[in-house]
Amino acid sequence: MASTAGYLLLTSAFGVSILLTLLPAGSRWMSEATTRRLTGVLAIGQFLGLAGALSLLIYSMATLDFSLEYVVKNTSINLPMLYRITGTWGGHEGSLLLWTSTLAGWSFLFWLGSSHMNQQLRRITLSITAAVSLGFQALLVLSPPFRAMKFYIPEDGQGLNPMLQDAGLGIHPPTLYIGYAGISIVFAMVMAALILRLPVREWVREMQRTAVTAWGWLTLGIALGSWWAYLELGWGGWWFWDPAENASLMPWLSLSALLHAGILAKRNRKAAHTIAGLATATQALMLIGMFIVRSGIMSSVHSFTSDPTLGMTIITFIVLTTACGYMTQVLRPPVENQATSRYSRADMMIVAAIIFLVLACATVLLGTMYPFVLEVLDLGKISVGPAYFNTFFVPLTLITGAVLAYSSLRGDLKQALTAFLGAGLLAGSSVYTVIGELDWLAITSVTIALVILVAAIRELRFFGIRGGTVAHIGLALTLLGGTLSERGTDIMELRMWPGDSADLGGYSFEFSGTTPVIGPNYFSDFGFFDVTKDDEVVGVINPEKRLYPQFGQQVMTEAGNLPELNNDLYVALGEPFNDGSWAVRLRVIPFISLLWLGSLIMTFSCCRFVKRPMSISKMLLSYQPNTFCAHNNKSGEQA
Repeated sequence: MASTAGYLLLTSAFGVSILLTLLPAGSRWMSEATTRRLTGVLAIGQFLGLAGALSLLIYSMATLDFSLEYVVKNTSINLPMLYRITGTWGGHEGSLLLWTSTLAGWSFLFWLGSSHMNQQLRRITLSITAAVSLGFQALLVLSPPFRAMKFYIPEDGQGLNPMLQDAGLGIHPPTLYIGYAGISIVFAMVMAALILRLPVREWVREMQRTAVTAWGWLTLGIALGSWWAYLELGWGGWWFWDPAENASLMPWLSLSALLHAGILAKRNRKAAHTIAGLATATQALMLIGMFIVRSGIMSSVHSFTSDPTLGMTIITFIVLTTACGYMTQVLRPPVENQATSRYSRADMMIVAAIIFLVLACATVLLGTMYPFVLEVLDLGKISVGPAYFNTFFVPLTLITGAVLAYSSLRGDLKQALTAFLGAGLLAGSSVYTVIGELDWLAITSVTIALVILVAAIRELRFFGIRGGTVAHIGLALTLLGGTLSERGTDIMELRMWPGDSADLGGYSFEFSGTTPVIGPNYFSDFGFFDVTKDDEVVGVINPEKRLYPQFGQQVMTEAGNLPELNNDLYVALGEPFNDGSWAVRLRVIPFISLLWLGSLIMTFSCCRFVKRPMSISKMLLSYQPNTFCAHNNKSGEQA
């Protein structure tokens, strides 16, 4: 029953997507009113078909319908309900269904919220989005998650990968896919505008709003993935330059450059060429990310499958999409009515930021794909690790930050020198206090972050709350947290018996031993570490070592952490010894909370209501008592 219904929903959505893709070509034989209604009906039909299939798969997973092969492979009787539901996208077919459903949902919302736009632009945007979705829907139709068991229905399933049995699976992939779907909408909108030869001013603002929303969701998805890895993998870091991590970072960098190009296009229409090129590049990088996690050609904890045929299919799709995007830009170049011929000094700062963001993205792309290219050409196997990225990506990031800081100071050289000197002195003392030495890389990074932060706060006072300003505050805090936590972490790896204690970073960790715990589908050694500082109790940390007998006796490390305002105390259990002792990893990680806070602020900056309360922000941040007098009210709003 579920197998038949699910396959019918997938094939129906596939057929509707084909009609939506071809609709612009057939609209010439229909009236405008009929075409508009039909477009809406097809957008709704595509969404209902895919969302219905996803809902049915979730229901089958929750109710343990072992007549489906996908349910057998990804759940079991003793798996908690939360992981049964999130396990829906824990496998290849389910995650692909989540992605196509998300894209269809965003397309439907775009249709609902774009009635003020050019109707042909709406129609062709949805058509191109449906064409992008068709490539992945074809994979679902050929390899659906609703395959029925052929010979018998087992009494129990194989269970979910223990690494995915975490609440992070419920929020990280959906938020990331919402960001990816937004990238496809942006790409489709830009291509539609080029095809119609619309002037830049008629579409750039709508494109910018959609890109900002996609950037916010992508930022949140990357931050949640980093937080999940920090807590789940047990190595105490928040970024490992894993290929799948890089797969989400690359479109984020490219989309960041696109956002700055959109700002530039509002003042100089010649930036439309840059927007078109970056939109295509961002879409291609998003698809490359899909290839990385679905081809199995790269070793990653995020990989869904190891099917080389699927990888080659996605590569073909990437080539076709990229070629179509750039050919459209060549054959139908942007219409730049009233374009200025010269860039101002402020514009040049934005251009410089775009250039360095693109270079940083290219650096990550090279380091991620170079081992794969060598292996395909049979030139040997190499591994590109953190050393490469830290050598090339980090300096480019700092240069981009310095350009951003200088631009935030309105290009005033004297003011910039004063700001950087003052921030450098404060950064030096702060770094020495936290790390215990004058780490020049850390000082440089903290200096840039402080200048960005102070400049953004000043902008809040004079210009009110704006999304870009809030995003820069979040970026500065993220840079501060990432630098101090990465350069200032105290680490100790030792062997501890129950009753032993160890001192690290001003804290005392006393190991009280472990106790066996039987979980719903695992056996655990539950550890106890009492943490004190200056003879005062700070708290208790409970790391775990879990054994999943149903999943090939796989052992997982569940790190324990105790967050404080300025430090995160982190404990992970290693391997046990026969004499009752344990290998233990202790970490005191300073100011990593700023990393998470900055990521949330960057996400918050993309909310629509952040840009609205201009008059309220002026009242709160201005020292003038008569802000809302008639001659001072510049926002046009009533007090």
